[in-house]
Amino acid sequence: MSAAILRSAICAIFDDEDCQLDTPRMKLAKEAAKVILDSSADCHHDGQDKFESFADKIVGTYQKLVPDPAIPKSKKAFDNKKRHLWSKFHSARISELRVLWKEYFQSSALDVKYLEDPLLCEYVNEKLFGMFVKTMYAVNEQQIVVADPTENDLNALRYAAGYVPWKLLQKYSKPTCTDPNRQDFIVCLSSLSQKGEGSVTSTYLEYTKRWLLAIDRGGLFHIHDEAYNTICFMK
Repeated sequence: MSAAILRSAICAIFDDEDCQLDTPRMKLAKEAAKVILDSSADCHHDGQDKFESFADKIVGTYQKLVPDPAIPKSKKAFDNKKRHLWSKFHSARISELRVLWKEYFQSSALDVKYLEDPLLCEYVNEKLFGMFVKTMYAVNEQQIVVADPTENDLNALRYAAGYVPWKLLQKYSKPTCTDPNRQDFIVCLSSLSQKGEGSVTSTYLEYTKRWLLAIDRGGLFHIHDEAYNTICFMK
């Protein structure tokens, strides 16, 4: 059962609309997914057993992260519960989940390059978290009405998505900043810039940039499409 759950989360990256960008990182993530799936089906070299063992551990971690829900007595209690769930998940993704992925890659002798870029691991982590939350906190979908974002919404989101890294870059670029990871933050945040892609060619997301380009007087931070898609997914 655990192996089937994990396998479905890994397979999802091939059909997910948010993962159709033709970028080196996305290609590597899908290549990693195929390597893991192939290894999980290898019963001659213990690949299947190692994958099932890994699946039991990672699914067990999520079962602890997302326990049986108690009905909140108020909206405030519900909001607190939601924040607590996300807090526990983000703590786990940089600690025990990261350790489990590393142990699996090492035990299965998979190429370390798939672990150095964590796009697939983080995608699967979020996918599993969403699956468990949706199962444990099931809601009648007929009660939910979610309007598709308008073009104005997407333009505003692109502006906000660029403002956040720009503001953080200002903070970490100051000579007075004493954060020990200051340089790493600068490199990471700078990589979100569209200029870092080495190309400003038009894409199917071009319509989300029209307003931004119209109001830009040379000081706006333009994020690339992959970063924008990530922000949209989080939203």
